[in-house]
Amino acid sequence: TENCAVSSDNGLTWKLTSSPITKGALYGSAMAKANGQGCLFVCGPNGIDYSFDSGKAWQNLDTANYWVVHVESDRSIGWAAGKNGRLIRINID
Repeated sequence: TENCAVSSDNGLTWKLTSSPITKGALYGSAMAKANGQGCLFVCGPNGIDYSFDSGKAWQNLDTANYWVVHVESDRSIGWAAGKNGRLIRINID
């Protein structure tokens, strides 16, 4: 289904983007700026995906179970945490 959208005006209007690769429920999301583009992350029990072009194209980062993702807006790093204490650092370049 078409259920992934981005806003460039603080949520007044929304534009559909392509869907992430990971299927099923998505429990966490995060956004930051990287090279002038919107850098998006989504995660859930079936994996974590990212997009460096505001959701036009998605790449899979991992297929493990993740419950939350956070990206620090003033630095080029992020974190994702999941089941059984899994924790990964995400470097955004």
